[in-house]
Amino acid sequence: MLSAIATARGALARRDVPTKCNSIARAVRILEEGLMTALDRSAGGILAENLGAVYDYSLGRLIQANVRNDDAMLQEVARLIAPIAQGWKEMKKSNVAANDMAQPALMEA
Repeated sequence: MLSAIATARGALARRDVPTKCNSIARAVRILEEGLMTALDRSAGGILAENLGAVYDYSLGRLIQANVRNDDAMLQEVARLIAPIAQGWKEMKKSNVAANDMAQPALMEA
């Protein structure tokens, strides 16, 4: 999603409207079809509720940024999503490290 926003920002600066629109549409799809649908709002508690609020807000800002050709709105969404993306990366690293540590134990068993 961050890559799509970066591409949209570059296209906006170059006045490349088709690329800007396609890139924002890609970011919107990632939000709607990936991040938002993955939330379990009933079992996820306050974390899912807060993430849902950030995603909902970001979706609206992306749509407005597209209509208004507003780079500041694109930057805002990137700033909101970046820490969430970093958290996902850190969790993935932790899972990979845990799996790597479990492999020798499984081989010994």
